[in-house]
Amino acid sequence: MFDLHDCNFKYNGTGLNVTTSITADNCSFIGNGAGISGWSNFNFTNCILDSNYSALSIYPTAVNMKNCQLNYNNIGLGFNASVFSSMLIDSSTFTHNNLAVYAPNGGSITNCDFNNNVWALGYTYDLFVDNCSIQFNELGIDAGSDVTVQNSDISNNLVGVGLGPITFGMVMPLVQNNYICNNTQYNVENKTDLNLTLASNCFCESDSTVIEEKIYDGYDDITRGLISYAIYDSSCSTILQYVNKSPTSVEEIYASQISLQPNPATNYCSIVTSNLAGQNGFINISDASGKTIYSQFINADRIDITDSFVAGIYHVSISADNNFIAHKKLVVLK
Repeated sequence: MFDLHDCNFKYNGTGLNVTTSITADNCSFIGNGAGISGWSNFNFTNCILDSNYSALSIYPTAVNMKNCQLNYNNIGLGFNASVFSSMLIDSSTFTHNNLAVYAPNGGSITNCDFNNNVWALGYTYDLFVDNCSIQFNELGIDAGSDVTVQNSDISNNLVGVGLGPITFGMVMPLVQNNYICNNTQYNVENKTDLNLTLASNCFCESDSTVIEEKIYDGYDDITRGLISYAIYDSSCSTILQYVNKSPTSVEEIYASQISLQPNPATNYCSIVTSNLAGQNGFINISDASGKTIYSQFINADRIDITDSFVAGIYHVSISADNNFIAHKKLVVLK
């Protein structure tokens, strides 16, 4: 195990090759071919990874990164294999990278800034993104299967959100409570043939014609699915009109209006909706292995997560009148 503090790795072919695990605090990896390569567990705090071809090119079982800066790399953080345990990236900045984060999966990216990259978040799947600033990139985020993107500012990119690749039977991405505004080419591009609903996101426009110009879907290419959405007032707090472009089921309407708050959570989580009253609502929460941690009828809007839950990503299924209506992700911090 490497335990590094106040170290500098500059202008090497590979700055550091890790075969077991590494903990690095206040270290710099600058101008290397690969700043860090290898596999197993990676823990970084207060580190700078600058002007490398690949800042991190890794085969991880777990990655934790906090308060780090990844700037001017060809690839900032590249995952060459699935994360088998957990990935937690928090309060870090990614600027002027060609590809800031490549194929992130199996964890969360929270409170991060992605600015002036070519691609900010590419080829994502099984990922939770919360409270991030994603601005001035050519591509903000490709939201693949089982990706949640919420409470984020996705603005002033060439393309804000790409939906896909996804095929029928995969878990759909959940894009909710974001500002998706003023992206130059498209606010949203549907790369699938599936109809999707983005009714809880604000596009910062009150004219449906203007909003449609920045949505690329089946209206532009008949092989793509349609995207339904809502028009909000200037404060992005009140819905003025729903624009339903495809037959929207009751389940889809429910799903677009259910949220878990706070998320990430520490001691409790609330189900925020007005739609389950009288609908025999039921909730099931399972961990990453599929084991059920919490399962019961919704008789209160508050879930106590102090005892049964450890830190990690949980999958939440919500049903009403025996019909599945929503799939959510819950991040628990301890």
